[in-house]
Amino acid sequence: MIKKINPSGTEIWVRYFTLAAQRIEVGNDNLPVAVGYVNQGGFGTAAVKVDANGNQVWLNTDADGAYNLLLHAQLKMDPQNNIYLAAGTMTEMAICKVNSNSTSGWTLTMPGSYANGFDFGTENSVYVVGGNTAKIIREYHLCHVRFRKVLAQVKLQRLVQS
Repeated sequence: MIKKINPSGTEIWVRYFTLAAQRIEVGNDNLPVAVGYVNQGGFGTAAVKVDANGNQVWLNTDADGAYNLLLHAQLKMDPQNNIYLAAGTMTEMAICKVNSNSTSGWTLTMPGSYANGFDFGTENSVYVVGGNTAKIIREYHLCHVRFRKVLAQVKLQRLVQS
């Protein structure tokens, strides 16, 4: 759903789409693009652009290709109205680009659990930050196993000494 509200809080229009929108951004053309999951309860990335009256300009139901991104964290548009989404795959951080004409640009993944955010550099580069939750969990389990092993060795030493 996308809803347009005037400055006094009155609804101008509301439009419903099959995608489960999570983020919205308005480009320098003053037209909104909503990005979310392909459908309610689903996964993957879909994007829809509407005109000033809420009519669909374009729809991309497979913006991330085979990645099926989750955890949509941040959406931004560059000066050319290309759309970028920080997200994750549960085991990797990801950033996805959708071109201003609705075609999928690219989706990149990198180590970590999901991307928390990003920003643009002056030379059109993209800087991405994110978590390493998957790594932290592995380290926690490894630490937990080491702790149990040390505890078991201490108990064994006490048994041998008594």
